[in-house]
Amino acid sequence: MDEFAKQYRCILYDMPNFAKTGPMIYQEGTHAVQARVGAHLLDALGIKQQVAWVGNSQGGQSSLVAAIKYQDRVKKFVMGGSHIATGGDIYFLANRPDEARYFTNLVVANPTKDNVRLYLTKHVFDEQLVTDDLVDYIHQWYTWSPELLDARAKSKSIPHDYREDLPKIKAPAFMVHGRYDRMVPFEVSITALALIPNARMLGFGDTGDWTPFEKPKEYARHVLAFLQE
Repeated sequence: MDEFAKQYRCILYDMPNFAKTGPMIYQEGTHAVQARVGAHLLDALGIKQQVAWVGNSQGGQSSLVAAIKYQDRVKKFVMGGSHIATGGDIYFLANRPDEARYFTNLVVANPTKDNVRLYLTKHVFDEQLVTDDLVDYIHQWYTWSPELLDARAKSKSIPHDYREDLPKIKAPAFMVHGRYDRMVPFEVSITALALIPNARMLGFGDTGDWTPFEKPKEYARHVLAFLQE
């Protein structure tokens, strides 16, 4: 984030019902909710011009949905390790269910530190990066608020396939995907590359779902180059 902040005003927001945002109970697609919250945040801050949306995994898919639903707010967007359908895509090569999704559901059902560690080892390719401090950090921010836990339990994400909307996207797109992503198969970004009119893709051969975490300097260099085009 330091590299981005040297050149841009950066606005980071927690997803609804995580960290400090919420509680919010909803019965619609998670990524549609997150994209709408992002658009409302821009309104609340008085930002009327188009801006770049940069996200990874769930945040990346929310950026994609914003580019579909709020085209007047999205100048460019970056996604990676991101599905193009809420509820999971229809894969051609990869198996379903995704390995990492099983451990995500395990944490949702029983958010112990041991389960958080299992979750992280399925999202990060280099397991040496899964330290005790990281486990404690994720566990704390996932479990600190009973109100947010209750709101997540009462909310329901409605599946929605965005593939037919991708050719309508006007904003330039950049997909950064890890070859060993066990949450979102690599082929998903290839599909998005084929369907989004103005898109480019970068693949990392030695990362998982959390490429910005595993390769922060390389990620920042490539994304900044895209934003500055």
